[in-house]
Amino acid sequence: MRKKSDFELIESQGGKYALVLGVTKRARQLNDGARPLVEQNALNTVATAIDELAQGRTKILPPPVATRPSPLRALPIEALEALDMPAVEADASEASDGDAQQS
Repeated sequence: MRKKSDFELIESQGGKYALVLGVTKRARQLNDGARPLVEQNALNTVATAIDELAQGRTKILPPPVATRPSPLRALPIEALEALDMPAVEADASEASDGDAQQS
């Protein structure tokens, strides 16, 4: 099997930063007693973790991205109208429902 070059490995894992974090996390797992997924020809756990990635035995998953609500959704419709911005109908109905429940 052809071994991936460093550049191919970086590109396939989403960049240098993601690769470093993924290799570090897997090396810690190996240090804590996890079984290696490749033959251990490497001298240390970092090299074993890199070999696992290069052979496709492990993958680096991106962290979940937290979504924040738009600050414009928090503004009342009157403020949006004063800014000459059209209000989205779904937001208008939510705002009127919220006003009715607070009364």
